[in-house]
Amino acid sequence: EEGAALPPAVSLRVVPPGGARAISTTIAVCSIFVALPIYWLLAIQFSTNVVMQADWMSIPAPSVLPPEVFNNVNTLTILISIPIFEYAFKRVYGPKQRPPVAGRIIAGFILMLIAMSMIALSLIHI
Repeated sequence: EEGAALPPAVSLRVVPPGGARAISTTIAVCSIFVALPIYWLLAIQFSTNVVMQADWMSIPAPSVLPPEVFNNVNTLTILISIPIFEYAFKRVYGPKQRPPVAGRIIAGFILMLIAMSMIALSLIHI
């Protein structure tokens, strides 16, 4: 249409002043989240292995718990371990400082790796 308002002129500056540091920080944080799909694949595999292991185990007495209930072990473990780790981190970092996000994610990966190794070793002996 004639007489339509034109959009304001767009600045050719791509990165605002001081924005390069913010962009590099954002890329560093986002690179941590690349590993999250791998973590969730491990978590789902862990859950499946726990249910299968509970189904394969031969318990002499009739069990009142179906094997699917053992899937809740992961949730219970998280609920129990969060206060323990918070207490340990507060002793290391002080009461007002929290551990870095990358450190917490890496610690979660290491714990999942240990748990998956223990499940694999126990499945070998069943």
